[in-house]
Amino acid sequence: MFARRKDRPSAKGQKWPFVVILHTFGKKRVPMGICAGIHEWVETGLLVGAGAWSYYKFIVQRESKPFVQFDLEMRPLGVSGHMRLLELEARLTNKGGVRHYIHQFQFSLFGLKSNDPIVLGGQNINYQVAMEKLIEHRNWVPLTKNGMDEGKSWGYTYVDPGIVQAYRHVTAISPAYTYLLLQARFSYRDKKSGFHTCQTALTV
Repeated sequence: MFARRKDRPSAKGQKWPFVVILHTFGKKRVPMGICAGIHEWVETGLLVGAGAWSYYKFIVQRESKPFVQFDLEMRPLGVSGHMRLLELEARLTNKGGVRHYIHQFQFSLFGLKSNDPIVLGGQNINYQVAMEKLIEHRNWVPLTKNGMDEGKSWGYTYVDPGIVQAYRHVTAISPAYTYLLLQARFSYRDKKSGFHTCQTALTV
């Protein structure tokens, strides 16, 4: 029969099975005090190992910080009537290990006609070619849950680890615009992580 030590119950009110097994292992019994010491060393080692793993994952590898890849794409769908249909897409790829909440997820669309003069903008647009603003600060996700109920706020989205989440928006512009520029931006719920921007251009 296994020997049990009555004066050292576990947290669940049970005896020390690990200590009992060590105490009765082999032909010669190991002193109970040595078995209890080994058990405590094993527990301490497991705690230290768990702490080291957490430090490596969340401090060294920054698992809790955003590892989000942000991509944009524009696809012409065709001309209907006197307007050109255009599909805009934003893709968020979460390459990290935690969910990230996305706020203030907006885009702006700019256009340039083929006969427009080429003018470089100022420092506020990093000296890029100045274009006419067609859409300004439009949201990728609705500000309300069903798009109509103004009393129920939404206005955010999230991306889980390992997921590629796509957001699409179909709009209409004048066919007179030959060159298009799409810019988008979002903010993380964690204010320390700041914001993320992206842009892409297209000739139609």
